[in-house]
Amino acid sequence: DFLGADFVVFIDGYFAFNIPGTGRFGITGLYDPAAVDGLDIATAEARPDPLLRVTNLHRELRLWGTLTVEAWFNTGNADFPFAPIQGTLQEQGLLAPDSVVILGNHYVWLHANSQGVGKVLTSTNYEAQVVSTPAVEAQWATYPRREDALAWGYTEAGHDFYVLSFPTGNATWVYDMTTGMWHERAFLGTSGTLERHL
Repeated sequence: DFLGADFVVFIDGYFAFNIPGTGRFGITGLYDPAAVDGLDIATAEARPDPLLRVTNLHRELRLWGTLTVEAWFNTGNADFPFAPIQGTLQEQGLLAPDSVVILGNHYVWLHANSQGVGKVLTSTNYEAQVVSTPAVEAQWATYPRREDALAWGYTEAGHDFYVLSFPTGNATWVYDMTTGMWHERAFLGTSGTLERHL
């Protein structure tokens, strides 16, 4: 009954996964990733937006749609153990599935919603804060695509860094969460030109 997945996450003994091209996600049997039952599927309920990714932080399942983010938790229900956490809906969805990073206790991602796309947001609980600036957003808007952006995070010398790379834009931008500042990074290619950071 496995219909494919773009992202899989382990939570409370289950493997949860998005079902590509839909607003649905599924779970496996308890501690059995090979046991996939066609009845163990649910739909992100807030909006009919496609579900791009699933993540787990603090034993909460986050469902990342193109317009919204929902938080679900394990209720222990025998029929289907996960249910939405009331009051946690964020009307700030996801533009680039590979841009989501968990850094410390924060989610950081390249957003999309019904008003537009292209801001970087951070969220500790259920309130999203914009951390990108109009200047860097204007630069990103010049790239041929932003949906292919990918990101990772790391900590160095007491600073948490969110690294956002745009393959088709051939550029890499870094947000220092400690200082709140952005900078661009590059790689000097063999032809002597600057390219996105490797």
